[in-house]
Amino acid sequence: GVLWGAMLVNRGQTSEAMMHLRTLLGDTQLRGPLRWHARDQYAMQFAALGYTEEALWLVREDELLASIQQDMKARLNALGTRALLYALLERPKAAVSAAKEYLSLRQKTPDPEGHLHARGLYAEMLMQANEPQAALAEVEAMLQGCSGGCGGDLFGRVMGVYWSFPEQGDPTLRES
Repeated sequence: GVLWGAMLVNRGQTSEAMMHLRTLLGDTQLRGPLRWHARDQYAMQFAALGYTEEALWLVREDELLASIQQDMKARLNALGTRALLYALLERPKAAVSAAKEYLSLRQKTPDPEGHLHARGLYAEMLMQANEPQAALAEVEAMLQGCSGGCGGDLFGRVMGVYWSFPEQGDPTLRES
């Protein structure tokens, strides 16, 4: 069901994806990671339709529930989404803060791919906040920690930072 929702979004059918995800979330049998992935996608589609504050509310609710249930994976999922939503709301300091918290929590888990994702998200948020030197330091840390390319994931993470480069930023930094 979550993959079907993603396919609908990919086809530009955001409203249909939201209806589908809402129906999915009505199923009380949907629990665990699939449920919070569906909630995450529901919130992101809500934001795509221009209801970013409401999406942020949903994600904050997910974070609270994850904390109560002591579900670290659900909390990490919601926290990473919160950073992205702050970026959509053009609140760069809040986005950087959430991404930094996400990275800090990820570093306490035994998940190398999660660490790479968190560092990449943090670097993206730093770049969007017009802190290119700090972002490039995170890219350097990714390069050092992933000398083998991490199965191609490193390239995607570095490209995410590159595409987050602010339009008003120093063009010579883009070359580095």
